[in-house]
Order: sequence, then C-alpha cells, then structure tokens
Amino acid sequence: MYAAHGLTAVEYSCAGQPGCGLMRQSPADVSALRAKVAAHGFEMGTFVANPGNASGAGLCDPRQRDAFLAELAKAIEYRKLLGNRFCTVLIGPQLDGSARDVQRASVVEGLKRAADLVARVELTWVVEPVNRIDAPRYFLDDSDEAAAIVTAVGSDRVKMLFDVYHQGMSGENVAERIARHHACIGYYQLADAPGRREPGTGTLAWAEILRAIRATGYGGPVGLEHWLSTSGEAGLADCLAAYRAADPRTETPNAD
Repeated sequence: MYAAHGLTAVEYSCAGQPGCGLMRQSPADVSALRAKVAAHGFEMGTFVANPGNASGAGLCDPRQRDAFLAELAKAIEYRKLLGNRFCTVLIGPQLDGSARDVQRASVVEGLKRAADLVARVELTWVVEPVNRIDAPRYFLDDSDEAAAIVTAVGSDRVKMLFDVYHQGMSGENVAERIARHHACIGYYQLADAPGRREPGTGTLAWAEILRAIRATGYGGPVGLEHWLSTSGEAGLADCLAAYRAADPRTETPNAD
C-alpha cells in the first residue's frame, strides 16, 4: 500500500504501547522485517535505541549510563540487520533533587560516550526533544537547548531529531527554529499540533514549515509520525494530499 503511494522509507514506531518497540523484538523478527522492507525497495528510517529511558536507561542520571550504553550497543547490532542510518535517543525524565546544569552535563557526557560507540559505524544518534504537555517529566522540550547540547557533544554522529509536532506543542515558531538550527538537525518527523494528525487538522503553519525544511537542503527520510483522520488506504491518500496542498512544490515526504 505504501509503495503504491510513492513512499520510500518506513519507521518502526509504537510509542506508548507497553512491550512494543523494535528493540524488544527478536533478531529473527528484525531480520524478517528487513527482508520485507527490502522487498519493497524501502529505506529503514529511525527507531528508538533506548526504550528503557523512562525506567533506568536515560541520560540525566550518571548511574543509568551503563544501562543506556548497553541499549545503544544492542541498537547497533540491530542496525547491522536493518541498515538504518539513524536511531532515536530519548533523554528520559529529569532527575528529582539534582540541578538542571548537573543533569545537562550528564546528558552531554552520555552522548559523547554514545558517539564513541558509532565512531566506525554509519549511524547517527538523533536526540529528540519531547513536549511537556504530553510528557511532563521529560528533561528536554526546547530545540534551542537541544541544539546547545548537540553542539557541546561536538560529534557529527549526534544530531537533533526535530519533531514538528513536539516543537509546535512546546510553543515554538517551528519554521524559524528549523532555519536557526538546521546544522544541528539530523532527522525530521512531521505531525500537526494539537491532535497529532496530518496538516490542516491543527494550527501549525505548514507552508512555512515545509518550505523551511526544503531550504536547508535536507535529503534524508522524513517520518510522518502521526495518526490519520481517516483509517486505511483512503486515509493515507488524504494525508498525502494534505501535505501536497500545504506546499505543492514539496515532493511526497518519506514516511512510515
């Protein structure tokens, strides 16, 4: 169905569903997924490298660093099976009783260690800010701070995942932030806000956003990480039509 609509990449995402996530699948299942993706000529997009971020494999607490790096090591092994170029890193919840600058230093140090893991691997960790309306305890919601963290890490193997939905829900001028931080951005995900559906269902300025992404020269996958207003293939067709209507000069985004 997806290939028939001109899509060329797929993500593995099931946020919020207990026990779900690519990292919780067996190597045999992951290999079967790769075969299915390859059969359609698709590229594999991103998947979450540290699904345990909320329960002991986050970045704010140095005591969790070994668990964090162990999950990333497993993600690298799965990358060998899938051939993906990007993996999402979630910073996880903020640490009670610890100053923010101390936690941020832990985040930077953990990401430097993560960069070392992929020094000889064609893989980029993309660090995702998440809005605090949906995730009140998550450490990072602001793209300015995310860009500062990426800059402090100082590795081309650690970039920002700029999720338009999250940054819109955080109250940012999305197009302006994309233009400001494009050098720090490694991957994009799209969804209108509020509601997390296709363009036109929320309040974001989609013509400006799509124009801003195109102006950066970005050529990687773009994840459509959202629900459809109408289910099934008809809903997918309506969704892609909404993206084209938002900016007719924009090619069909790669999506899951």
